[in-house]
Amino acid sequence: MSDSVSSSDYISGDTHSEQCLSTLPATMVSRPGSRTSEPSMMEENGKNLSLDTLADACPSFFRSCPSLTLSSEQRSTPAPSPTFDGYLLPTAKQLKRAAELPVISESGKKAPFGSIWKKHKTIVIFIRHFMCPLCQDYLYSISRSICAGVLRTQGVDLVIVSNGDYEMIKSFRRIFQTPFAVYTDPTQQVYNVLGMIRSLEKGPRAAYVRHGTASGIGMIVANAAKVGMPIWKKGGDTSQLGGEFVLGPGLQCCFAHRMRYTRDHLPILKLVKEAGIDMTAKLKLQKVSIHVMTPEDEEDWMVERKMEFNAMMERKRKRRGDTRYCDGESCQLLYDSYEGS
Repeated sequence: MSDSVSSSDYISGDTHSEQCLSTLPATMVSRPGSRTSEPSMMEENGKNLSLDTLADACPSFFRSCPSLTLSSEQRSTPAPSPTFDGYLLPTAKQLKRAAELPVISESGKKAPFGSIWKKHKTIVIFIRHFMCPLCQDYLYSISRSICAGVLRTQGVDLVIVSNGDYEMIKSFRRIFQTPFAVYTDPTQQVYNVLGMIRSLEKGPRAAYVRHGTASGIGMIVANAAKVGMPIWKKGGDTSQLGGEFVLGPGLQCCFAHRMRYTRDHLPILKLVKEAGIDMTAKLKLQKVSIHVMTPEDEEDWMVERKMEFNAMMERKRKRRGDTRYCDGESCQLLYDSYEGS
């Protein structure tokens, strides 16, 4: 746990996360984003630590977080077929159908999936679920390697899609301090139409993976407590695999990669290169970081600025003692004229 996190940072229900963190072996808990050298299954007192033994160690957290509880059906999900082609581009029919399906934004608003990439080339990353430690490691690699401003100057957007409850999005973004928009497809229809599969096979360990099973769960618990994640909400389908697509503008797809295994995301620098951007070369030219916000963040920012402007004008009026100087309506008119100049 970060030393800067206090009890006031937690919302109702997050005591489960804090209590669980204190019961886990010290070797399991690492600071978010830190590299660990342990194998994918750690050992404690000579016994393998699995999700089952972790659930026994902290039942309250796992009861509150259904996305970490696997059914017997999910545990028996078969490996992908040898004929599965993860790089096959979706057909025009698949793209049209996917574009019509709804996804949900951070604010709970529904929008057609195609509206995300209708006007711009967009890198769309489908993660497994919000509480997946492997996907959180992948998001950390994006935060370390990708400058949103560089993408924006090249006319490319990047968005992330999960399949849990939309109430998870705000705190999920706070974990990585990501400027990229996050959506959710709780019905998993977009996943299915674009050909993403279900599996719990681990496969080879990717370079972005920094945690094994046990330390990964410790990281999730720490992150959930740190940002006040509503762990009683659904994090997503644990057996659903994701993928990466370069879509738009319009109904076109120039690149597709679907995961075969649970730790099979495409390396992020390779992905942005498929979108036509060499991030390593662009970063050398980028002297000043460009802060990029999502449309919803920009709207909230403008509301805050208007409130600050009106408060400033009210203070001026009181200092001058002139009630004619600026009432609420005239302040707004003055702000609008100032904004349009």
